[in-house]
Amino acid sequence: MLGRKIKLTTDKSDRKDQRDRTQRLIESTKNMGSLQVTPPRHLVGVARYTWTQIVPILNKQGWLKQTDKAIVEQLCIQVAMYRDAYEHIFVGKPNKDGKCKPEGIQTAVYGVVQDSSGKILDRPFIGYKANPAVKTIDGATAKIKTLSESLGMTPQARASLLKIDDNNKDSPSIEDMRKAFGA
Repeated sequence: MLGRKIKLTTDKSDRKDQRDRTQRLIESTKNMGSLQVTPPRHLVGVARYTWTQIVPILNKQGWLKQTDKAIVEQLCIQVAMYRDAYEHIFVGKPNKDGKCKPEGIQTAVYGVVQDSSGKILDRPFIGYKANPAVKTIDGATAKIKTLSESLGMTPQARASLLKIDDNNKDSPSIEDMRKAFGA
């Protein structure tokens, strides 16, 4: 589907068609269970904390369901990866003295010039090597954005399905799909 993403909203100041679409989504999925508030056991640290912060907000909106659990888990994991990479770059890990030294976004690389006996004569500057954590941040940021857009934060995917369903009345309902998959 090309064009603008579909907006879901219950705000009275937004357009009536947007509010109606959101209400249809909530009504059509009301029999589906809301997402569990307690984080899955395998999520730890930042990922677990992220779950506890976002799931109550998403459940309050009314359109996030238990079937979205895997996507929410992935979002929480990506946030944890982002935070870990950020700490490596800007905060650093404590060394033997207990002081934190940030790794930075790049590291200077020096070559070695030796004589025939192996004695080091010089260490010329060659250039910079990028910190791999920068790539981790880039990847995690892109995935966080994509997962957030496909979830209850901006649930255009479900709204798109409703729009398709409006255009094709012969398509199976959500209830028919749940029965077919034994949910």
